[in-house]
Amino acid sequence: MAGTKNHQGVDTARIAGLFAARIKAARKELASQMEQQGLSADEGWRIHEELVGTPEGAAFRLSPIHRIHSTPNHLVLMVSLK
Repeated sequence: MAGTKNHQGVDTARIAGLFAARIKAARKELASQMEQQGLSADEGWRIHEELVGTPEGAAFRLSPIHRIHSTPNHLVLMVSLK
């Protein structure tokens, strides 16, 4: 849907594509950081993603998650449209 614009003339398809690219890059970066700290998928670690509200607007919060082990608080990436 390239060129899809909303009632304000904003190209929403382009913005969605840019946002998706940022999220993909953040997943790759977090996966790399997790591997460096021994939080491997083979040992049950996954990337948890959630949409959160911030004062600047909506953002995706990506962090490691494990069904048994506690999540390290220092490994969190935020992805926003700004």
